This record gives sequence, C-alpha cells and structure tokens, in this order.
Amino acid sequence: MATLQVMLCLLGTVLVAVLAVDLEGFTTISPVVKQPTTPKLSVAQNLNKAAMECQSKQGVNQAFMGLLSTKNIPTNEKMRCFLLCVYETLGLVQDNKFQATNAKLMATQRFSGEELKKANHLIDTCNKTLSGPMEPNPKEFCLMGRLVRTCFKEEGDKISFFPKA
Repeated sequence: MATLQVMLCLLGTVLVAVLAVDLEGFTTISPVVKQPTTPKLSVAQNLNKAAMECQSKQGVNQAFMGLLSTKNIPTNEKMRCFLLCVYETLGLVQDNKFQATNAKLMATQRFSGEELKKANHLIDTCNKTLSGPMEPNPKEFCLMGRLVRTCFKEEGDKISFFPKA
C-alpha cells in the first residue's frame, strides 16, 4: 500500500511538472535550464525573414530577393534601399554605420574553420573601409546598401569568399 502511495505521489508530481512546463512554453522540466520550444532561427532563416519584411516595406517584387544570393552591386535606388533595409534588419548597419560586432556574431553562427577566418577578415576589412565619415549624398539614397555590398564583393573576391546564408 505504501509503495502504491509513493508511486501515485511521484506520478502526480511528474504530471504537475509537465503541465507547468507546457503552460510556460518550455521543453524541459528542469527548473534551472529552460529552453523555449521555438528554436533560434538560423542565419538563413533570419535573412529570409528580413528579406520578406524589406520586400514588403520597400514595395519591391520577388526578383529583388535574388539580389541577396548574388554578388551584384545595386544599380538603382530600389536595389540599394532593399539591401540597406535587409542589412539594417539583420543589425549589420545601424545609424548609417557598419556594425562589425554584429557581423562577426552572425559569422560565428554561420561559418566555421577556414570560412569563419575569411568571414572575419572580410568584416574587419570592410569595417575599416566603411568606418570613415560618410557624407550623405543627396543624389544617392540608401548609400550604405551599395557601399556594404561593394565592400563584400570587392574584398571577398580578393580572398575567394562571399558571405551567403
């Protein structure tokens, strides 16, 4: 009888713990380590999400999404502004400045080994290139969209690397 009571007590405790876990949206019953049921998005998923948001914000068609997977330098305002929107949404550009720390964080989430070394070299080089004073150009809106892409392409070509999600 005592064994049955102990088993029922344990079963009740487990059910309460599982119910509490489900209500809180966590996958573990450990009170110390709680992990959300929704996993962190990958770099590719974040890029896709940013691109979809920017496609809507910028009012551009689906063809602009292809710009993200090429080395093409934007040739018009819509392309520059779309790229700038994506870079800002990802945290690569804030207040019209390249954010090397955020770029390196993304690189560590996406690359490893030799690719990570190349990515960090590219980020450091572009950070130096883009860190100077940027005078707004009234004839070229969304200038940073072009400047970041140009640096990624030109400096990446020198080391045979182009950052893709």
